[in-house]
Amino acid sequence: MSNKAEQRRAKRARAKARKKEKKSELLISEDARKKHVQKMGQEIITAKFVAGKGKSRHQGKLEDDIFKYITSEKAFRDVSATWRRFSEFVAKHSDGTDLNSLEDILKYVDLYIMDLMIRGRKADTLTTYKANLGKVFGVSTTYFIETPKRERRNKTRSRLEVKVDHKISKEKNDFFDILGSATGLRKRELERLRGTDLIAKKAKNGLYYVNITRGTKGGRTRVSPIMAKSEEELEKILAMFKAAGTGVVCSGKYGTHRIPKNLDEHSRRAEYAKRVYLHYERDLDRLPRKEKTFLRKEYAGYVLDKFAEQKATEYLGHNRKDEFRKSYVYRLFE
Repeated sequence: MSNKAEQRRAKRARAKARKKEKKSELLISEDARKKHVQKMGQEIITAKFVAGKGKSRHQGKLEDDIFKYITSEKAFRDVSATWRRFSEFVAKHSDGTDLNSLEDILKYVDLYIMDLMIRGRKADTLTTYKANLGKVFGVSTTYFIETPKRERRNKTRSRLEVKVDHKISKEKNDFFDILGSATGLRKRELERLRGTDLIAKKAKNGLYYVNITRGTKGGRTRVSPIMAKSEEELEKILAMFKAAGTGVVCSGKYGTHRIPKNLDEHSRRAEYAKRVYLHYERDLDRLPRKEKTFLRKEYAGYVLDKFAEQKATEYLGHNRKDEFRKSYVYRLFE
């Protein structure tokens, strides 16, 4: 027998031994099972992220094939985190004999979702987890067990007060109430806001505008108006931009504050949405039916001006037309 044949046989023997050793390890080690499942899914997640470069998430949702690829770094991180937690669940509930392929692991998804429901996870969280896992398995969320429907009244984000606000001093809280409620900026956008982002000249409609180009969601830039509660607050905000110049507005200088790590801007964005909507709302009694939105469920009987809600959605940096009525409309009726 030639040396080459012996080398091939030895190589196959080593591979067989490694495979047997790995199987034995999966039977006795929970950590080994977790790493095995996580690696299997992460390879798919990475491949779908590469495949999703340049693709439209919005178009993917319209065509119902968004689960086939991942379009942003944030989604990549979110899907990876969900898969990591799911891998821990599988590792705890598997005996190690049924982890040969994704098809083997698929049966654990419904068990995992049921476990999350028992532990009191919100409807939005459950739907997000199903969507993230669906990307790995290549299926739509409807493939998995049915979960509670998402309803506005059950949302906890964008409400007036959150626990992390208690960790921020009153002085800082007041500062971010003024700036956040007047600009509607997300945390990442606030962190990168510079004095030169203010369009210094007042628009014909009497408003000042901010050019938002850094830290935006999905890289979508926008120009949004400053909706201060009073002339006094407006003067304070304009002074912040002027003092910052080419530097960061929230620098901790000139009466400003640095962005706290746990700052929650959702309630301020909701207040901004309300101000924008009320600024653009027209006389509903004079509007034709096609220019109105008739709300349903817990807000049945209420009517919105479509133009005003579109403006609120646009200036918040969303591209879904119904985002105002889904996530922010509650503020109008408090």
